[in-house]
Amino acid sequence: MSATYTIDIKELKDLTDSLLSLEETDSLLREISSTLLAEMSDRIHDRGIKSDGTQIGTYSNTYLEYRIEQGKGSASNVTLFFTGQMQIDFNVAPIGENAYGLGYSNILNFDKANWAEDRFGIIFEPTEQEFQQIEDVAAEFITNTLK
Repeated sequence: MSATYTIDIKELKDLTDSLLSLEETDSLLREISSTLLAEMSDRIHDRGIKSDGTQIGTYSNTYLEYRIEQGKGSASNVTLFFTGQMQIDFNVAPIGENAYGLGYSNILNFDKANWAEDRFGIIFEPTEQEFQQIEDVAAEFITNTLK
């Protein structure tokens, strides 16, 4: 079972359907998903940034003291990283024919992600910069494929 966040790229899908074969479209979507995975994982799990570009939040003094005791550093900004389990489990997953999502195969990690969004706001939606990267990857892929 896989718990995923789905990003609607219908406009890109319509474009690729008219220009690329199914195999090429699948390759493009996998490349986009992999690029987006790396960028979002770094933003969320390492830097602690929400989709709007602001910090996810700040740790309470009690929890920050616990993190320090556990050797997790003294930074007060929330990152969705403690043991690394969520970051490792955040992956690309097929969600249908020529469709991929980013998400968690472990339902507890998916629940943690939802709890974080309930508390801090939208985290798992790509940023404007990440959407621009999707467009750049797609444009480069299509240009190279149609050469």
